[in-house]
Amino acid sequence: MDTTIDRGSTAPATTPAARMELYTPIHKALRALMGHTLEVVGRADPADAEDVARALDAARALLLACAHHLENENRFVHPAMESRLPGSSAGTAEDHVGHEQAFDEVEAQVRAVER
Repeated sequence: MDTTIDRGSTAPATTPAARMELYTPIHKALRALMGHTLEVVGRADPADAEDVARALDAARALLLACAHHLENENRFVHPAMESRLPGSSAGTAEDHVGHEQAFDEVEAQVRAVER
């Protein structure tokens, strides 16, 4: 019986020993959104109000997506990990605190540009 995990697939596991890959697809999507946002912000003409508004909207959409993702991981994934292996989510939980602080900093910068 093949128990290897296809790290690039989002298809449900087909063997009892295999697990669904939760990490790769969502993080790949978040990185794509980050790249898109970087491009929108980087191309924005600061003298063009529509460009600036589009860049700020993109930044806020990214912040919202990332915050929602962290909330879901904290609410669902980490408790599941901890129930199976206590301490297994500690490092990621610490990372999330830093991410949330960075989100607050970026949001403050977005508001500063708006002013």
